[in-house]
Amino acid sequence: MSLFNAALLVSLGIAVSVLIPHYWPGVRAHSKTLMLIGTVVLLAFVAFDLVPEMVEIGGTTALVIMGVSWLGFSAVHSMQGPHDHDSHHGHIHKAGDERKGHSISALLGSMILHCISGGMLLVTSYEMSTRMASAVLMSLIGHKAFEAISVSSLLIDRVKTKKQLYLYASLYALSFPFGVLVTVAAEGLFASSLSHETVEYAAMVLTSVAIGSLLGCLLQDFLLPSLRDLKRLAMPVRRTM
Repeated sequence: MSLFNAALLVSLGIAVSVLIPHYWPGVRAHSKTLMLIGTVVLLAFVAFDLVPEMVEIGGTTALVIMGVSWLGFSAVHSMQGPHDHDSHHGHIHKAGDERKGHSISALLGSMILHCISGGMLLVTSYEMSTRMASAVLMSLIGHKAFEAISVSSLLIDRVKTKKQLYLYASLYALSFPFGVLVTVAAEGLFASSLSHETVEYAAMVLTSVAIGSLLGCLLQDFLLPSLRDLKRLAMPVRRTM
């Protein structure tokens, strides 16, 4: 499959999945479970497939770049403060509109960066190998569907007007193809003036950055909040036993 068709397929999957919670509200009750499933699947793929392959391609350099990208994402995340992920079904601790607005901005900003890095990863995977490109495509299709349902559910619960909802959902849905277009444009801009070896090295660096930031986002914005939610849900059950 060509890069264009792959990017179009993932983008359409995101766009359709964003609409699901709006037209089928019952899905929102299971969005966190779906998110956890999608996160674990993609996290396992990144940790046991992408990272080892990038280390094989780029050696210690790729490992260091992935580690620095992970730490950089973690630093930005800590400065933003915790994202209020536990807003489903009205369980929101009222702390004022300002805090709620910051929470929405932090969530949306993090998801947009996550989608942009996913677009970068798709493009640069085509520079690595056919096997990696196919694996990245399949993992993105699955994960982005779960992610889009969860993000859309969170936005529906948090925003006040339909205009805001449509705007935020559109920004999120368009961030993946934006990441693809920016990466393709950057490659086209520099490819003609750089040697083939330099282009391959640049692709390795971009892929390592995308993988490192993807790992950070999966752990801090998806896996850990999902586990905390499950723990909170399990606590009342334990008390009644």
